Amino acid sequence: MSVARLPDGLPPGRLIAGSSPGLWISEEPVVAPGGLWASCHAQHRATGWHPVLMAWPCAHGHGHRSAEIDTVDVAESLHESWLTYRQTALPPPAHRGAGDPAPHPGLTDPAPHHGQGDPASHHGLADLADLAGHPALADLSDLTELAAQLGFAGPPDPRDTSARLGLAGPPYTRWPGLAAPSEPHPGPSPDAVARAGVGQMLHYFTTRFTAYVALARVDRSADLPAAVGWDADAPALELSALLRSWEDRFGARVIGFEGSSVFVSVASPPLTSRHAAHVALEHVLTGASNLNDGTFPFPDYAEALRGERLWSFWWD
Repeated sequence: MSVARLPDGLPPGRLIAGSSPGLWISEEPVVAPGGLWASCHAQHRATGWHPVLMAWPCAHGHGHRSAEIDTVDVAESLHESWLTYRQTALPPPAHRGAGDPAPHPGLTDPAPHHGQGDPASHHGLADLADLAGHPALADLSDLTELAAQLGFAGPPDPRDTSARLGLAGPPYTRWPGLAAPSEPHPGPSPDAVARAGVGQMLHYFTTRFTAYVALARVDRSADLPAAVGWDADAPALELSALLRSWEDRFGARVIGFEGSSVFVSVASPPLTSRHAAHVALEHVLTGASNLNDGTFPFPDYAEALRGERLWSFWWD
């Protein structure tokens, strides 16, 4: 691993000494991080360096190698988390209403509403079409066209599932296994959706922070949390294994970190209430603080995942 093998067009930065499998971070916030991320991403196959944005340097470089992530059985890991969750986080069944061994029978699946909404109305990547002129997004001039291609769903009807999911937690009394993969959505590829997600994330970042660009020697974005030595109280090894599974099932891509938060773009999110509830259970079982602090009712969170192309998680 040498500086000569890094992508072209990098600003001043440094290789983290002794980092494994390898980490480079820009010395200063980048003027046009979106364009640099896109350039480095396009060179990933040739260089082996995968880009990720950071609101500030939040990794020490001494992480896990790909082979260590390979050892994690995602289904078994989530099952164990489910058993712990059932024992410690949920009230007794009498307080939650009648439970079923499968997803609640009241969870009928309304017609998918993807591909019909106004992109600017989508709650996850709102106003994406207005971001193309943002100074942080230089060299992402196709963002407006991409936003239109994504065809984001409109805001969900809050009456649709809130009464049927129950308020105490996921509507399962028995481990349901991993959620099924989404049907591939027509339109942009997972990598194209990741570019749009970078635009939305930068819009979020630049309201408060500037963005650094980091590069890690990984084959896939899912390995980033474990590989970079992320400074967060997240179960990084298990999280990266789960993110690999989300890459395969939902077209997910890790695109950035903000301290102890991680941002993930999603090309094929769940579209029905039943599927969203199942995926939301996996989110809860990551142990992320934003999903387990009791402030966001599970049915609201599950419903918000329908058509949502930008997921985020943080740990205290």
